[in-house]
Amino acid sequence: MKLFTGKGSQQAVLSHRERQILTLLALGTGNKQIAAQLGISISTVKGHVRRLQAGLNRDRVQLAVFATLHPEALRGEVVDTAYVPPVPLDLVA
Repeated sequence: MKLFTGKGSQQAVLSHRERQILTLLALGTGNKQIAAQLGISISTVKGHVRRLQAGLNRDRVQLAVFATLHPEALRGEVVDTAYVPPVPLDLVA
């Protein structure tokens, strides 16, 4: 993950592997299943998750929400990690 900081904002660009991990997290996939799907060890998955959590300053559940609210991050585009897009009212219960 490449982080860019500016006045009151932080932007990030995720690596290909980080995008894969984040996509699977957003789908609710566990570490063991992520490891099997990507052909990597569970400890490697955990390392990627820890780096995502530290870089984006979010816990595992918040990472899944982040992926849902920021599809541009999953496409490899620069994303403002502090920006939270408005939630459509029809999604609010």
